Amino acid sequence: MFLTAKNKSLDITHLKSVIFDMDGTLIESEHVWAEAKKHIAQIHGQKVSDEELQKFIGRGISDFIDEVFGPTTVFKKEMIKQEIHVRALN
Repeated sequence: MFLTAKNKSLDITHLKSVIFDMDGTLIESEHVWAEAKKHIAQIHGQKVSDEELQKFIGRGISDFIDEVFGPTTVFKKEMIKQEIHVRALN
């Protein structure tokens, strides 16, 4: 079996297993993402309570941005997504 991505093939016939992780299965990171979302929202002048953050558990960053920041440009939305990722992963 081969995986193909961007004109490159990866031989995976030697693999015996593959692990797919959903948040909370192997590592619980929801609190990290919640803190990052709250911090970046505050930087942009948006107050988000811990209770409000609860409704975004299991939902994507795009949903969070749409509901907290309201209508915005694609560029600004991508910028905010990037800021959240950087905050969460550092």
